[in-house]
Amino acid sequence: MNLIESRTIKIPKEVTVSLNGKVIEIKGEKGKLSKDFSQTTVSIRMERDEIKVVAALPRRKDAALVGTICSHIENMINGVTKGYTYKLKNSLRSLSNFSKD
Repeated sequence: MNLIESRTIKIPKEVTVSLNGKVIEIKGEKGKLSKDFSQTTVSIRMERDEIKVVAALPRRKDAALVGTICSHIENMINGVTKGYTYKLKNSLRSLSNFSKD
């Protein structure tokens, strides 16, 4: 059993991050995103060009929450740098199977 569960996320140079309590705001060339992690039991800290997510004396759910929060932050960084597009599949083919004759 680990006494501290922590993960570190590198912040790219083209991204600016501000942390106000447990509310994180990330700005990049594609826009800005913010997310509130105030309902979580972990601590989030900024150290130079890194974000550190730490759970002290974690139970199983707390340790898993560290990974989940890090994934959210990494996805936010990807969203403001590379962007995100969702492509729908062509639904007309599936609707033609249900047409009434």
